[in-house]
Amino acid sequence: MLRVSPTVRGSGGEAPSPRRSPQGWGTHRLAQEESMAIVVIAETPGVTAADDEAIQQRLNLAAQPPAGALARLAGPIDGGWRVLSVWESPEAWETFRRERLEPALQQAGRPTPSFQVWPVHTMRMAPQAR
Repeated sequence: MLRVSPTVRGSGGEAPSPRRSPQGWGTHRLAQEESMAIVVIAETPGVTAADDEAIQQRLNLAAQPPAGALARLAGPIDGGWRVLSVWESPEAWETFRRERLEPALQQAGRPTPSFQVWPVHTMRMAPQAR
């Protein structure tokens, strides 16, 4: 389980409001003893917004969000579609990928994209996103 610390340090080392930095952004520093959160990036040529929506419906993401998923962003790229997702841990991502995503893609006749996985050290969220 991802644990985050709401403490934010200003330029002078003082601790401002625990949920907001001086710029208004909430900063969440990931605890080192916990599993590292990750961002997964998938780019798929030939996929459209309608294709992405169909896969989301097949996965039933609205009613059954994946365990460990923190955020999902998707949009067009030149000639295809990009999805960025933030996960509490690599294990949460791998479970979702193996048990839900790849079977849904296979059933829809879609290829499994290649995935880039990046570790996350800090997450910042604008106040209106909370």
